[in-house]
Amino acid sequence: MTVYYDRYGGFQGTNPAPPIEKIPYMVKDVGGGVKYLTYTAPDENGNCVVERITESSSGGATLTTIDHGFGSWADPSGITYYPINEAIPVEVEEAEA
Repeated sequence: MTVYYDRYGGFQGTNPAPPIEKIPYMVKDVGGGVKYLTYTAPDENGNCVVERITESSSGGATLTTIDHGFGSWADPSGITYYPINEAIPVEVEEAEA
């Protein structure tokens, strides 16, 4: 019999629950306090959901902002980003019946 443990060492039993928190698949550190992350491989068009993490300093404190958007992993600076807790609107073509 096989039993499972999650990445935090929690016992999952014989039928593991899917992880709640995902680990980034790819990370781009472009400098200037900006990093891009994706949790999946880009689709056949090179697009995926991308998180942008921006760090800036002001008055001796560091402010970290996390946004996300959908678009080209090859050019993440060209994506429209939304606050991390908002849904990402993505326009798609309707399939023909």
